[in-house]
Amino acid sequence: MGIDIFGEDHLNPCHDEITLEVYLKDGKEPEPYTFTPDRFNIMSYFGCTQTPPDVIHHISDQQANRIQEALEKGNRYHLIAPRVLYDIVWEKSSQSNSNYPRQTRVLGWGLTDFAARFDKELALNRYISLMQAYDIGGGQIRWNGVWEQGNTDRTQTRAICWAYKDFADRFKRELKNSMHLVHMQAYPIEGGQICWDGIWEKGDMDQTWVLGSSLKSFAKRFDEEISKGRHASHVQAYDIGDGEIRWDGVWENGDKGQTRALCWSLNDFSKRFDKEISNGRHASHIQAYNTGIGPTSWDAIWENGNNGQTRASCWALNDFIKRFNEEITNGRHASHIQAYEIETGQICWDGIWEPDSTGDRQTKALGLSLDEITVMLDNKLACNEKIVHMQAYLRRQGSFQA
Repeated sequence: MGIDIFGEDHLNPCHDEITLEVYLKDGKEPEPYTFTPDRFNIMSYFGCTQTPPDVIHHISDQQANRIQEALEKGNRYHLIAPRVLYDIVWEKSSQSNSNYPRQTRVLGWGLTDFAARFDKELALNRYISLMQAYDIGGGQIRWNGVWEQGNTDRTQTRAICWAYKDFADRFKRELKNSMHLVHMQAYPIEGGQICWDGIWEKGDMDQTWVLGSSLKSFAKRFDEEISKGRHASHVQAYDIGDGEIRWDGVWENGDKGQTRALCWSLNDFSKRFDKEISNGRHASHIQAYNTGIGPTSWDAIWENGNNGQTRASCWALNDFIKRFNEEITNGRHASHIQAYEIETGQICWDGIWEPDSTGDRQTKALGLSLDEITVMLDNKLACNEKIVHMQAYLRRQGSFQA
């Protein structure tokens, strides 16, 4: 039964009803059946475009369930599945390839394999220079790492995915053993718990620290440390669930005249950044973060000294690529890059560039898949180019390459 049955009786299929005589399986006499289809279901065949004032085009509950099932479990899952993408920046020496230590790397390794690889590299007298833990979807954490040849004075110790209390106790023990922190990252794992990674090296830097501090408490602690002639060597903000942000911080002796901005909006942050640069300062830390509940926020720390920095804040991929290329052409190099998802679901890039006195020209790859970046990465390392930045991040909608 279709739309043609209305035409046979000269009825309007978008407005009229039609009554038919229907013989049921067990009935002897026909039963009247009034045919009143849902003409404004967008998946129907009626094509009625003139919607009455009290009616909107729609789909049925059953159709909605089928669509959701196809997206979450069926052949349309790829449309919503998160995709891990990678950004990497390399430098090539202007003097001789032998100027750079040969690096080794891993991308996307699980906890057990990464921990074993870390220990293996350490046994070979190598130290980790870049490390990141990241969610590939559903709270599944993977690790990236880059190692370089070191020396016995730079022997590292590590903690990977430790709980709060265990990590805090470990931190105290490392400081007591005249070690200092060189890398720390906190991140949520499956079940809503927070894990910490940490790397320590030999040397007493008289570090102080705080973990999981609220905005008000962290701002107060930061100012107290600065007033004592110290400076922040590490700051990180992270979501502990439901859009609630916490901060970690590490400080060391030495007055660098630091100022800070915590949880600022884009417009205010951009103005503040330009003001700090005009006052002869430079950014030593920037982080953008979005909880998925409100707008994206920025943290930053500035220090005394004009490094001639320029910046891009929350630029789209094509614009950022063009800007990056222009900065390199003008004899500058990137000292900071971050890609992150904003409240609209789009990916934005931040960048900071400084004059390059070494002539070690940078190249980059942005927004590539694991397979794509692996091939490029191995080719670059074979030519003894050095990885100076590496980041993995989730893109939850669609895909792009550059």
